[in-house]
Formats: sequence, structure tokens, C-alpha cells
Amino acid sequence: MEKTDPVPASISSQVTETVYLNQIDESQYKSYYPIDLIFETIHSDNPEQYFIVTMLNPSFRSSTSYSYSDPLNPVHRNGLHQHAYFELIYVIDGSMYQNIENKRHLYSKGSLCLLNRNIHHAEQFTTDFRAAFLSLPVELVDELFNHTDQFYFSEENTASLRTLSTFFNHNINDSSISVREYIDFIPKEETLAELENMYIRFTHLTQLFVNPTPGASFLLKGLLLQILSALSDKNLYDNIPINIGTENEARLFDKISELIVAENGRITRSELSARLQYDGSYLNHIVKKYSGLNLFGYSSVICMKEAKRLLRETELSIAEVAEKLNFTNRTHFYKLFEKHCSMTPKQYRRSLGKV
Repeated sequence: MEKTDPVPASISSQVTETVYLNQIDESQYKSYYPIDLIFETIHSDNPEQYFIVTMLNPSFRSSTSYSYSDPLNPVHRNGLHQHAYFELIYVIDGSMYQNIENKRHLYSKGSLCLLNRNIHHAEQFTTDFRAAFLSLPVELVDELFNHTDQFYFSEENTASLRTLSTFFNHNINDSSISVREYIDFIPKEETLAELENMYIRFTHLTQLFVNPTPGASFLLKGLLLQILSALSDKNLYDNIPINIGTENEARLFDKISELIVAENGRITRSELSARLQYDGSYLNHIVKKYSGLNLFGYSSVICMKEAKRLLRETELSIAEVAEKLNFTNRTHFYKLFEKHCSMTPKQYRRSLGKV
């Protein structure tokens, strides 16, 4: 594969009608299409084409490249997001860190992750990688798993997909609005041929988006079931379902996060306890469970994200940034920033080309 290709090299030459859209309303884009296939590529050694994103769906194709310094570059986004659909992430090449509910996970070449609609997550653009992101709307999932009367062959029975069928159906109705679940799929070392097979499946899937022909919708659904069937095969993949806490705990963590973000990470345990009417130790336990950090550590991460944003997007002096974040001790701000960012605030600004 050529390093500059955001899509599999075998089909990159077919993307000839690309529309370049530098500003896409992502919330609208992700709401109206029955299925999307998005490729992301990071080139850390090419600051002019540092990030390339290609979007494919039945209605249009678009590709955009961003320089590292471009303020619209998604690598500068803060915070986590969630979708109104299931998302299957496939690492084609390299390795990618994914922040899932404020906990960092490393996904290597060939590994996949299936997220339900309630999981908060975000890619971390700290390594070179090429990855595909496949959206699976509820309506499509329902058709694949709950309309098996349309299948002609007994071999198409989805009983072999029991783990995934349970996962999807458990998360398909509104009563599961606070349930946060995902499944990691790690290819087994003894089945290295599966790495090439999964790549071929995604290549065929991409070809359908790029060059659809009569029957493409049926072929697409068939490919999806082939992909999901391979992931369900315990001889090929270790699949690890992960449920993050109870519904009440999830709601409480959301409230804690909202307050911490609203205060830019500068809120004490006692203040949180008073506002949420929960014991401070219990709040610390919840944050530790969901983020892997204690309250101070989690608040510090939020605070330093805001500090980086202010240093990147405003002309405030470093002292003014510290003051805006309610640091009465400027030395404390410098030490905390350097601990989290491995550089001083001044060095961080210089890395962005700002004096």
C-alpha cells in the first residue's frame, strides 16, 4: 500500500470523482445516511498532509487532507464523542490509540473494536496509522439479525453470530440508553492469514461504495455478515465483551464529568460532593472505575486540555492562561502542564509555530 493512500491501494485509483469538502457538518452528515465507511490516515512525517480523511457512503464520496497546523485538523479536537449508530473500527495498518470512556487502549494492525451507541470515545492521533470506521445504524443491524426469514440457505443462519447478535439486540432499544458496552477483536497469532482475509473483505466493501452496480445493496449486506461472522469465530479472533458499569453509575459519571468540564477541571472533591450530594470517596471510586484515574488526576487531564486549547487558540500570555484557570501558584501550573504534556507551556506554543 502506498503511504499516501487513505483507502486500500487496490481500489484507490477508482476514487476518481472525489469531492473535496473542507468543512463538513459532521452531525448532519452522520445522521442521514444508511451506512458510512470512513478512512483515516495519519502521516506524522508529513506536516503538510498530516491527516487524511476519506468518507464514502451511497450518496457521495469526499476526501480531505489537513496540515498539522490547520485549525480544522481533527487532531486538535478535545473531548470524547458518541454516535447514534454502532461503530466498527478496523486498524488496517500501524497502531492506533483509542480513548474509550477516558481510558487509553492500543489497537494494533488487524485488530477491531465494536462500540455501542452510548460509548464515549475518540481517536488519539499520536501514532501513524490507517484505520476504517464503519457505521452500522440500528435499522441496518435490525435487518441483518432479525429478518432471517429472508435467507434462502440454512447455512446463513445467524446462530453462529450469537455473541454479536446478543450484543446488538441488547443495545438496540431505548431502554439500554445508559448501557455502555463494546467488544474488542484481537486476531490470534496462529491465524495470520486472517489479517489478509479481513483486508480483502474491507477492500471489496470499499469497491461497492466506489463503483456500485445493480445488486450492490445485497452484496454489501452479505459482506457485512461475512465480516461479522469472521469476528465471531473464536478460532480466528479473541473477542472480549466489555460492559462499563451500571446505568446509575454511568449517569453519575456523566454528571461528574459535566461539572468538571464546566469548571475546566478546577473543582475540588468537596465541591463536587456538595453539588451532587454524594460522599466524596464514592465519587472518587466512580471516576476511578470509568477513567482509570482518581478525581484529581481526571480533573487535571481536563484542565490541561483546556490549557492547551487556550495556548493554541488564543493570544493570552502563559501567565494569563494560568490565571484564567484559577491557578494562584503559577509554578504549580507549569509543573502540572509539563507533567501532562512532556513540555513546558512555552515549548508547546513553539511546537505550534507560535512565539
